[in-house]
Amino acid sequence: MAPRARAAGQRERVGAVKAPVVVADAGYGVSTPFRHSLEERALSYVLALTGKEVAHELDIEPHQPDYGGLGPPTLARYRTTPRALTRPRRRGSCRRPLR
Repeated sequence: MAPRARAAGQRERVGAVKAPVVVADAGYGVSTPFRHSLEERALSYVLALTGKEVAHELDIEPHQPDYGGLGPPTLARYRTTPRALTRPRRRGSCRRPLR
């Protein structure tokens, strides 16, 4: 976890006021350990993503193929197609910028 995020988490534990929601940019949004630490602390959060993140259903377990004996062992993989966490906007659905 990044030092700044760790310090923020320590301040949250020490301080008397608990933040109602944690907001972070994509630098932290793509960090799985950071997201898991927020969930372990039962904090609400909104994180930006880069658009490359995918997820599988909660009850899906990765399949471990048998090792053939040559080269490095095969990594576990999912048998289902992952779902993108972000959806691209439909063409023409952009909002006008605020002034």
